Amino acid sequence: MKRNSREKPSCPKTCKALCCQYLVKKIPTPRSKYDYDELYWVLCHERSALFVQRRIWYLLVEVPCQHLDAALACRIYPLRPLVCRLHNSRNCEYGGEVGFEAFLDAPQDLVRFLQKEGINLPVPWMPGRAGRSLSQSPDARSAAAAGVKGQARRRRKRRPRAFRSRVLSPGTTAAGI
Repeated sequence: MKRNSREKPSCPKTCKALCCQYLVKKIPTPRSKYDYDELYWVLCHERSALFVQRRIWYLLVEVPCQHLDAALACRIYPLRPLVCRLHNSRNCEYGGEVGFEAFLDAPQDLVRFLQKEGINLPVPWMPGRAGRSLSQSPDARSAAAAGVKGQARRRRKRRPRAFRSRVLSPGTTAAGI
């Protein structure tokens, strides 16, 4: 396939290279508490977000492409990857609002989403679980936990050793547990 080194960008001159400032990857729809726990973990990281569009879940990571120059132009435009070639200015986010069913860019957003959807998970980061509230500061949470620490310890049941020793790696589902 012959590459044209004089190929002109299809983007308008006013483009701010928004599509080159992040990457997006389709992810499986969460179905279990382990799936939602992993999404919570993702949202605990800076520059990461999740969004749902047409009932499909996506992971978004805000990280600029290494091939952008200071003027936000692509230094490898004639040789750019296929995913860049398929993105066109007609469906570019530069043109206006992109419709999301949900946009989650903080752990608290996932909690609100689950509450709105009526999903109650037995995970420690959900409000009302073990006296924790995500709206409290870490210092307030530790002070509140210290007040009920002894009571909580007596009531807590230990899980069987086999369950405690299993570790889920990222991307692993709970189907085998």
